[in-house]
Amino acid sequence: MDNELIKPVELISIYFPQLDENGFENDKEEMQLWERFVDLICMIRIFEKEQKLEGFDNRVGVRPEYDRLLGMVQPHEKSEFEGFGQLRHIFATLIMKENEAYEDGTYPVLNPFCTTGMLEPVEFMAFLLSYMVDRNRKYENLFAELQNEKVITKPTIGLVIDLCALFLTEDENSVALLLQEDTLLNRLILEKMPDEPHRSRLSKVVSLSRRILQTLNRENISLGQASSCMELLWPLAEHEIRLHYTKDIEELLNIYNKLSNENDGGVILLRGQKGIGKKFLLRSMMTVTGTGVIKIDICKLLSYPVEIMEDWMRMLVTKCIFDEMIVYLEVDGEVTFDEETKMIRFITFLQDYLPVIVMGGEDSLSPRIKPSGLILEMKLETPGRGLQKDFWKYFAQTEQVVFDDEINLDEIVSVFNLTPQKIHQVISSAITGAEIREGHYYVDKLLLQTYIRRNCSMAFNQYATRLESNFRKEDLQLNESARQMIEKVYNRVKYKRIVNEEFGFDKKLSYGRGIVVALFGPPGTGKTMAAQVIANELGMDIYRIDLSQIGSKYIGETEKNLSAVFEAAKYSNAILFFDEADALFAKRTSVSNSNDKHANAETAFLLQKMEEYSGISILATNVMNNFDDAFKRRITFMIPIETLDEEGRLELWEKIFPKEAPLAADVDFERYARVAVMNGSNIKSAAIHAAYAAAAKNSEITDHDLVQAIDEEYRRLGHTSIISELEMG
Repeated sequence: MDNELIKPVELISIYFPQLDENGFENDKEEMQLWERFVDLICMIRIFEKEQKLEGFDNRVGVRPEYDRLLGMVQPHEKSEFEGFGQLRHIFATLIMKENEAYEDGTYPVLNPFCTTGMLEPVEFMAFLLSYMVDRNRKYENLFAELQNEKVITKPTIGLVIDLCALFLTEDENSVALLLQEDTLLNRLILEKMPDEPHRSRLSKVVSLSRRILQTLNRENISLGQASSCMELLWPLAEHEIRLHYTKDIEELLNIYNKLSNENDGGVILLRGQKGIGKKFLLRSMMTVTGTGVIKIDICKLLSYPVEIMEDWMRMLVTKCIFDEMIVYLEVDGEVTFDEETKMIRFITFLQDYLPVIVMGGEDSLSPRIKPSGLILEMKLETPGRGLQKDFWKYFAQTEQVVFDDEINLDEIVSVFNLTPQKIHQVISSAITGAEIREGHYYVDKLLLQTYIRRNCSMAFNQYATRLESNFRKEDLQLNESARQMIEKVYNRVKYKRIVNEEFGFDKKLSYGRGIVVALFGPPGTGKTMAAQVIANELGMDIYRIDLSQIGSKYIGETEKNLSAVFEAAKYSNAILFFDEADALFAKRTSVSNSNDKHANAETAFLLQKMEEYSGISILATNVMNNFDDAFKRRITFMIPIETLDEEGRLELWEKIFPKEAPLAADVDFERYARVAVMNGSNIKSAAIHAAYAAAAKNSEITDHDLVQAIDEEYRRLGHTSIISELEMG
């Protein structure tokens, strides 16, 4: 090619004789055309450099080494390149081909840098020229020649501006834009280069960061050490999506699409207890949209030094932009004031580049955290019992677990209200104690209940104590009416799902779904034992709360203590047993002073909390007359635990001793039941005292031992001795 015969503008038709507007079909076609464009603008500048301006060839007294410098300072009008419009059209067409490729779903390698809308044309060219050096070493020599530098082989800001002047206006070709530190280009795409005070800012080299080169080379950007607090979520299979609420998926998609179309974007706030299925819901959305999600445990992230956080933030945004991913910030845990400040900085950084971020936690955002754009909140509720049943089946299948025939899942989901995560944890942990048969884990009812209770155990405050007991319903000595009432309690729990969901009563019970049981009767009749039996029969934990200790003379303190108990119990699936209810419940049909009003308020507050509690609350009181009629209406079952009659006392005497206990032949349970009128707790106490007396003598438990023990129990209760009556029979 004879440079003297060709004008620079004529190069355009040589490099681009024709150019269609169809989208790029692949990486190869894309890179060929962009390289040709870079070659063209570089060649134009080289031609201009070689073809000096008229009048400079035969100057007198000009030394050859100064020729270039004099050419540079020769005064002349700054004029637009003759082929400005043609080059501008080629550049616009190449960008159009990128957009068409995106619409077609081709996504060639440079596509994210052209279609995100975050790079201005001059910024894109800075990126493109930097990439050329990493693709082909010919550009090192080319750029060195254009910059009149032997050692600077990478493009400088000055070179970018010079080449872009061929097809961009002065407003578009902004040096300030390239030097601005908080842009996507300088924060994420270009490597941060050390300042060189002796050189101008136009001499600053532009070079791609390692992570961007990984993206361009189609390498996966690894989370690396960031995986300690970050996790890539994967889409669900079609059959897994059906496990989740369809309405929840639709609502989330609507919110996401709304924010994506907003100029300022915003935050989707998913609220709900830990393990309720926030990640599961996002994975369902991924399946529909094809968008990836990176989950971040924000509390763990905030524990790292700021400089590490900032590096991870750059990696995160790079991955999200160029891999089309969404960030999900999981906020489960306490965040200190200082950590909140770091969190605000982190969210602000994300929102500079990502139109939509998702946050999840139990509570609303702290008032100090004010993300830009809209904040759209979505409250997730625990899945209904029918859906929980599906989760039990799903996780059992994925973990190769087979349930024993005695396990009734309808009953399990009625008794235990669990999140999907809890269900998975229970099944995963139950495997450790399961029997293996034919490659599957067999889980029986007792094992399943044991691991449910372990996974639901909560840390209660000092007012609650867990009760342990092996009593079953056959151990209870109750009249037939009380037995039937307790059976109704079982049924109310076991068939909750059928009645509420299949029969549709859920729609009628927006409030007051808790089951409140009042056990009333004289001291020692077995109210605590009855509560323990209810818990054991249902396979639930039971915690005893002593209302005589929880009450306070200070206004508001009792309510505060009760709130703490119910807050701790919220997700425990435990029975709350309120003992000594007489300490709080007093009949005050007329309010004569502020103390009466205060006591009534505390009582009403407790009953309200019981109704709000989704599980079972049991009250034990000695005198039911102390309950106001208004309070009685809020109690689901009122069960009398009465003093045993002779027949009941005899049955209890016969059951109280284990089969291993060595009973002498002269023991006469019928006589003890007929003569000694005692409640269940007194009979139990007398039996244990007699057993210890026999053990001390290394003998059988004799009639004498039992008579002495019964007499001691009588006198302990404030009665006169009963020995003579027992001996006479």
